[in-house]
Amino acid sequence: MLLLAVLPKLEASNTLEKFNAFSEVPMLGFMLPLIGLFIAPIYPLLNSTVLSHLPKNLHAPMSGLIIIFSALGGTLGSRIVGTLFGSIGGVNAFYFLIIPILLLIISVLIIQKMTKKRAAAGFS
Repeated sequence: MLLLAVLPKLEASNTLEKFNAFSEVPMLGFMLPLIGLFIAPIYPLLNSTVLSHLPKNLHAPMSGLIIIFSALGGTLGSRIVGTLFGSIGGVNAFYFLIIPILLLIISVLIIQKMTKKRAAAGFS
């Protein structure tokens, strides 16, 4: 929601200015990092939920997969966003951030449904 509220305002104020202090930066400049502050706690929560619902003998392989995909996601995500910034511009590139956010929301809903179904079946 915050991203969708900020992006149209960024398009309207599409000027390049040089700022000498943090106090000169408009509030929109602080909104995108604020989005990361709210999304960051979701990732460990998802990992914890997945690991707690797996048998103990699968914890090590799943932890390895989590580490590998975390590294790939961080590296490739930064690379993709950088390429998008170069080719279509900064404001338009931020619209592509909506895709992983939607994927994250969908995965949270799927995991929530699976854990509720498992709890209803009597597994813990």
